[in-house]
Amino acid sequence: MIDRELHIISFDIPYPADYGGVIDVFYKIKALSELGIRIHLHCYFHHRRFSNTLESLCETVNYYPRTTSILKQISKTPFIIKSRNSRLLLHRLNEKTCQILFEGLHTTAVLLEDNSIGMRSSIRTHNVEHHYYKHLMLAESNILKRIYYYLESKKLKPYQKLLKKAKKIITISSGDYHYFRQRYNDKVSYIPAFHPYTKVTSITGIGKHMLYHGNLSVIENEKAAMFLIKKVMPGVSATLVIAGKNPTKKLRLEIAKHSNIQLVENPDQEKMQQLIKDAQIHLLPTFQPTGVKLKLVASLYEGRHIIANDQMTKGFPENKLIFKANKPEEFRNKIQKLFNIPFTEGDIAARTEFLNEHFNNQKNALQLTKEIYNYRGDAAAHAWTSPPNSDNLP
Repeated sequence: MIDRELHIISFDIPYPADYGGVIDVFYKIKALSELGIRIHLHCYFHHRRFSNTLESLCETVNYYPRTTSILKQISKTPFIIKSRNSRLLLHRLNEKTCQILFEGLHTTAVLLEDNSIGMRSSIRTHNVEHHYYKHLMLAESNILKRIYYYLESKKLKPYQKLLKKAKKIITISSGDYHYFRQRYNDKVSYIPAFHPYTKVTSITGIGKHMLYHGNLSVIENEKAAMFLIKKVMPGVSATLVIAGKNPTKKLRLEIAKHSNIQLVENPDQEKMQQLIKDAQIHLLPTFQPTGVKLKLVASLYEGRHIIANDQMTKGFPENKLIFKANKPEEFRNKIQKLFNIPFTEGDIAARTEFLNEHFNNQKNALQLTKEIYNYRGDAAAHAWTSPPNSDNLP
């Protein structure tokens, strides 16, 4: 009988799916469940609540407290891994010996204790983690946080060698794929981020404003908003709306100086959707060129024109749907060009074709099952080339 069960180990409780990493995890679980995979979900947790929604999608759901004591910092093992370790998890993985999917390096502590687990393990990399923490350090102004990010980056680089214990490495971006492929050869594959969207819902015509949105308490997003306010907007007459969670006092004071820049603090989902639908241009700069920016995927599904810089599109599939700009004057030139150009049915069709090719959750879940189950050398694994109900895929 062919194995259709799967352990998934998540770095956090992935519901509600309200921030980058858990969005990929939750919608991956949903898509795999719809393909008939019986999932045994294991979640580390700190502040988030247990979820009945996960219970409805998974065969079993188990929770393990994340130990965030400062003593966990005193170790060669990175804190994001050291704080996520459980003997009970190890016992359960050995009790039911089906395939295992680790979500991020964060969850791989048990591989340090039992090498045999690696033979049935795939690791989903959400970033090249030591690069990610280095960029967090460079963006951070708080000295204690800078020290923490620096130490994590230094620890994560050698820890990354643990990836060779796994049978498969599955990256979330093409940029990460090339990085890991150079180091781990053919055990590396690329499957794009999973997400909540099923079709393009962008509205044709001309919108009312430009939009930048994100969690505004995050230093990376505040830096991007400040770039737009101070560098791009001088000389631009169109209105820019900056929307998101918990803007800092510094950002609120800066926005207040400009009559054509509006701040929408902590919008609910309905308000945020309306801002997206009404926008003529989505401005998407970032100075953190790591991982996949799900706000870019969201803007392609829901928004009109998009202007983004190279850091935002790094590792993203090549396309002609996103207008590129890096310098402030390049952003201004693109804004001037696009602000009065209607978004058309042809634009929607082009996006639909691109997104169905690269970001179709059902298709990517099918590919993920092939990566997980067909990589083993035994005949039973190779006998399964598609999961149940795959004939109904588009």
